[in-house]
Amino acid sequence: MKTADWMKTDGEWIQRGAREKVLGALPKNILDLIHEIETFAGAEIAFDPAPYWNNVLEGYWKEFPWNGVSEPDRRMRCLLGWLSLPLVDSDMLISDIRQKVASVGYLSDAEKLLKRVQSLSSKDRIASAALRFLKIPRTYFAMVVLDIRNRKSERLVIPEH
Repeated sequence: MKTADWMKTDGEWIQRGAREKVLGALPKNILDLIHEIETFAGAEIAFDPAPYWNNVLEGYWKEFPWNGVSEPDRRMRCLLGWLSLPLVDSDMLISDIRQKVASVGYLSDAEKLLKRVQSLSSKDRIASAALRFLKIPRTYFAMVVLDIRNRKSERLVIPEH
């Protein structure tokens, strides 16, 4: 199983290691990227995730346009939120999100990112594409293969994209 190099403490996700201060400048929803990668990689599981994702995205977009965030952070939030759109079955919610993303000028970027992510089959390539679209340096993100039985882990190189 591959996972990002993050840990949860007191309900908050933080990155392990020395880069915590550098990453503090990024919006907290960078963690959504990790979750989206997991979501797309495992989307073929036979259960209906739509009710759950309808609820998640309603909450996510409730505070739009996220007053007080920088424009790069707003762009990142729009693109990350857009990645979950295929998991939603509410036409009204989809229309509302489309209208919001278009209102800030990121609809084309969001559609390109989703199309690219859906065309890829491995988590590392999805991560690489998403990081490029979101303009996040690859050094700010890590993927790790965990071997639970042997209590070992291996850090993966995220491919250039």
